[in-house]
Amino acid sequence: MLLLALTSVVCALLALRWRKQLGLLTASLAALCRFLWLVPLLTTLFPQTISSEKPDSFKQQTIHVFVDDSTSMQGKPLAQARQTLQYLQQRCKSCDIRVSYLSSLTKDKNFSRLSLVLPSWYAQIAAGDAWLLFTDGGDFQPYLEWQAVLPAPSNRRGLVIGVPPRVGKNIWLAGFHLPHFAFADSDSNAEVEIGQQGITGKQQVQVQIVAGDDEVLTSKNIMLQQDKIRVNLSVPARKQGTHILTAKLLPLAAETNTWDNSRQKALEILPNT
Repeated sequence: MLLLALTSVVCALLALRWRKQLGLLTASLAALCRFLWLVPLLTTLFPQTISSEKPDSFKQQTIHVFVDDSTSMQGKPLAQARQTLQYLQQRCKSCDIRVSYLSSLTKDKNFSRLSLVLPSWYAQIAAGDAWLLFTDGGDFQPYLEWQAVLPAPSNRRGLVIGVPPRVGKNIWLAGFHLPHFAFADSDSNAEVEIGQQGITGKQQVQVQIVAGDDEVLTSKNIMLQQDKIRVNLSVPARKQGTHILTAKLLPLAAETNTWDNSRQKALEILPNT
C-alpha cells in the first residue's frame, strides 16, 4: 500500500510537470494512465497467497476399518483402537472411513468368530481400497488352522494392528475324542486333552462327560502339573441311536475365558449282534 501511495504521488508530480506542455486535462489523463499501467506491475511484487488443503490420492480412497470388540478386547485394547480410529478421522477428514464392529457382524455375542466373519468383510473391499484391522487374534476355534482369509494382492493396501492377549489363568479342552461307534449295553472310552495357561504349581480341575443339557454320565478330578494332559474316561452304556455328548471343564475361580471349556461329539450306538 505504501508503494502504491508513493507511485500516485510521483504520477501527480509528473502531471504538474507535463501541464505546461500538454495542458492540465491531457497531463492528468497521461499521469492516470501511467499509474494504472504501473499498478499491476507493483502488485506482482507482493502477491497474495491463498492456501487450501488438497487431498492426495490416499485421502480420496475408501478405508475399511474392522474393530474386534469381543470380550478379550474390552478395556484398554478396545480404548486404544477407538483412539487410533478417532485420530485417523481427524487427520484424514476427506476419507470415506467405513467402520465395522465384530459385535455387529455376528449374532453370537459370547464368541469371537473372527475366522467366520473376516472373509465376508474382506470380500466387500473393492480393488484399490485400503483396510485396517484391530484385533488380538482371539477366535472361538483357536486350535484350528485358519484359511488365508486376508490375502495381500498388490491392488489392496492393508494393515493389521495386533493387540497382545492378556495373560491370565485359563484352562481349555484342546481335544475330545470318542470312538466312531459303540454297542448298546457296553461302556465306551473317551479321551480329553486339557490345556492350561497362567497356572503355577498344582491345580485340581474336574472334567465331565454330559449327555443332553445336564445329565452327567461320568466325571474325574485331575491335578494339572504340566501344560497339557490327556485323560481317559469311561462313558456308561447308552441305548441304540445317536447321542450328543459334551465334555466340560468346570471353570476355575479366577478364570474369565470359559467359552473354550467345552466340546461336543456325536456317538453312534449300534445294537448288539
